[in-house]
Amino acid sequence: MDAYLTDFDAKKKRAEEIGGELYADGGLDAMENMFYSIEFRIKEEIGKDAKPYRSWWNNLSGEWN
Repeated sequence: MDAYLTDFDAKKKRAEEIGGELYADGGLDAMENMFYSIEFRIKEEIGKDAKPYRSWWNNLSGEWN
């Protein structure tokens, strides 16, 4: 398997785990706050849009979109 995909998949899995931990500890507000920080950092540091990655947390809450 391509090393990039393996690394990407591992990071995606960890991001999903973090989302679950955030939701368990602080609910939807915690997820929104963290994603805002992530989104801002991605835009500022690498000039990319982070919105497509919101879907990684879709299965955590029916309110998350």
